[in-house]
Amino acid sequence: MNSMTVRRYLKWDYDAQAVTEYRRHGQCNNCGQCCRAHIQYELAGPHATEDRRSAQVGTGTSESGVWHEVSEGEHRWMIGNAIVSQQGKHQCPLLDGDTLLCTKHEEKDPESNELALCALWPMGPEHVESFDECSYEFEEIASWRMQD
Repeated sequence: MNSMTVRRYLKWDYDAQAVTEYRRHGQCNNCGQCCRAHIQYELAGPHATEDRRSAQVGTGTSESGVWHEVSEGEHRWMIGNAIVSQQGKHQCPLLDGDTLLCTKHEEKDPESNELALCALWPMGPEHVESFDECSYEFEEIASWRMQD
């Protein structure tokens, strides 16, 4: 993938019939909070899978609820109706003990679909709201109605 290609972060809110584009700021500081959270979401599109352990993403939406898209060039990755919870213990098995660094960190590639969600996360501001140690921030840069 071309390193000059801009990565876009879009929120498709079918309930409000609105699209919001964000710019993501920051780099992963390896706090591990998302790796210890329970993230439940929906998938749609030809690359979707029911195997939640594989951190897959889809390429489309169900056209209901709220969907987050990350696009880069001709590639689109989407998840829908995400619920992020820090209740209970949900540590990812790829998290390396006390270092809080994912053992697959250097291999995260959304095109491989193996760890696509991990490579793209967080995809919108709602995904970091409950993580006080997360270094990512989102800035709203545009919004429009879906029919526009």
